Amino acid sequence: MSQSPSGVPYRSWVDRMVEGFRADPDRVVVRDASRGLSAGDFAATIDRYAWALAARGIGAGDRVALLATESPEALAVRYAVALVGAASVFTPDTGRPEQLVRFLKQIRPGLLVVFPETAPDAQAAAARILSHETVSVGPVDGLSDLAEEASAQVDTPFAGRARPDHLAVLIASGGTTGGSKASMRSFDAYAALLGDVREPDRKLLVCSAFAYVSQVLVAQTLLGGGSVTLRDRFDPAELLRVIEAEGITQLSLVEPLLAEFADHPDLSERDLSSLRRVSHIGAVAPASFRRRLLARLGPILVNTYGASEAGMVSVLTAPDYSLENPERLGTAGRPRPGVHLRLVEADGTALPDGEQGVIEVRLPGMSSGYFGRPGDPAFHDGWYRTGDLGYLDADGYLHVRGRAADARDVEGVIVLPLDLEEATCDHPDVVYAVALPAEPGPDGSFGVLALRARGSSVQAADVRAHLERQVEPPAAVGDVVLVDHLPVTEQGKPDRSIIGELLRR
Repeated sequence: MSQSPSGVPYRSWVDRMVEGFRADPDRVVVRDASRGLSAGDFAATIDRYAWALAARGIGAGDRVALLATESPEALAVRYAVALVGAASVFTPDTGRPEQLVRFLKQIRPGLLVVFPETAPDAQAAAARILSHETVSVGPVDGLSDLAEEASAQVDTPFAGRARPDHLAVLIASGGTTGGSKASMRSFDAYAALLGDVREPDRKLLVCSAFAYVSQVLVAQTLLGGGSVTLRDRFDPAELLRVIEAEGITQLSLVEPLLAEFADHPDLSERDLSSLRRVSHIGAVAPASFRRRLLARLGPILVNTYGASEAGMVSVLTAPDYSLENPERLGTAGRPRPGVHLRLVEADGTALPDGEQGVIEVRLPGMSSGYFGRPGDPAFHDGWYRTGDLGYLDADGYLHVRGRAADARDVEGVIVLPLDLEEATCDHPDVVYAVALPAEPGPDGSFGVLALRARGSSVQAADVRAHLERQVEPPAAVGDVVLVDHLPVTEQGKPDRSIIGELLRR
């Protein structure tokens, strides 16, 4: 274990996690579709990968990128990277070779870790030229097998080498508006982001790529003494079965996936009484959409507002998140303790509470900036500018209106996509919707892609007529397209590029 400047051994978040595993080695901490790993076995796996990485010379100052699967092995490698004091990143855009290449050019990893499921992809092959070395976890022709190297290591605990100020984690942004960026956090900053909450009976279910939210939730759960169940794809019927079979207590889904989950016919057939918390973050959640969720799932919903760059800014939980408090359903809750939030004009001039402006935040555990993009204007003077419009009401609740760049002037009225999404989700045959500006520029209408309720035969003309009655001014309503499955990124967010193409057809 490394020494802090004071001479006291420094215990990083990963040191504390692995120590917790060793202290209670028999409990199952990580499950996938085929097996469960005890805490002792998982700790030993992390240790062996750490010894293998150290033998390769990986340590402080190095960056390791994982083109990962949603698997216990991917988590073990990630935590082993932290043990040796290096920085890790789960790469985004695995299905988009050009974006992946751009991302890897930004971070310039010293080691790229692939898996048999990801290595054959064209983007993985292209990415190999962008790191000093590529290894696999499992047999892949032409690559060294890190799992085999780890299995040959001594079965001895690895003393963590992290230092508080060393780079620990790069977190990829969602990339829904372009290429993904990598925000930086030191070991101390990431520990502040994770917090220190004991919840040994938490059983978390994760079913999408290891994006920012799932990375944090998994680490928080394991640090807090709970367990994690992994699935490598979103399948509502399978998730409902797993929740019932394993007594899952927490599920986290991005809103488009949550819409399909809550609308699935098996929902009423499964015993979901173990679920205490269903959290959603990452996209738009109009009040009309939340009312539908509450009617389907009950008062166990949690909505958080934040960003990979900032962390969790605000949270809306019961009793505010309930049908008994309809005035709160259009909010993102109150800012969390320790969060400093201000609203500014486009030029940075601060606005008083109650006035709408661009949201800026400062909070513990916030990223120090983007790797490979020094001086990015989103980070300035200790603040992070989210790019979202919002305001604080008289009771201190944050209303998030959407991206400032998406606002349009329609007949003298400033309209945002949320205005159309709120009205669209209010239609009884629509479960979710995404609105996008039809054209670039400061004015113009919005196209709407609507997720049709399961079994509905509603037509686009019906939904458009509904919008023209609800939205002011009606001229803001452009083309409406209905779909049975919403295009999403690997992280579950609405895929704006594909949605834009669908709306332009």
